[in-house]
Amino acid sequence: MFLFGRFRVNGASMEPLYSEGDFVFAVAWPFRFKKGDVVIIEKSGRKMLKRIRALGAISNDGEYSVLGDNSGRSTDSRHFGAVARKEIIAKVLFKA
Repeated sequence: MFLFGRFRVNGASMEPLYSEGDFVFAVAWPFRFKKGDVVIIEKSGRKMLKRIRALGAISNDGEYSVLGDNSGRSTDSRHFGAVARKEIIAKVLFKA
């Protein structure tokens, strides 16, 4: 686990804001997340960049619904369900 780091975007799921090969800076900290936050999740051994769509109220407490901005090219909560808090490994601060 890192405290602050650089993450390379893989795939087109977050286009047009984040494209394949872009870098983002993210921090692993005990954040309180809100709708719209961009986060790095780890699901089935893959690290993915996603946007939080819903928290708690729609999914169970401590779980988050995440989506890619480019819904036609994203594998996200529509496919694998809600993400547990422990699967969110960092919050994106800015694009490099």
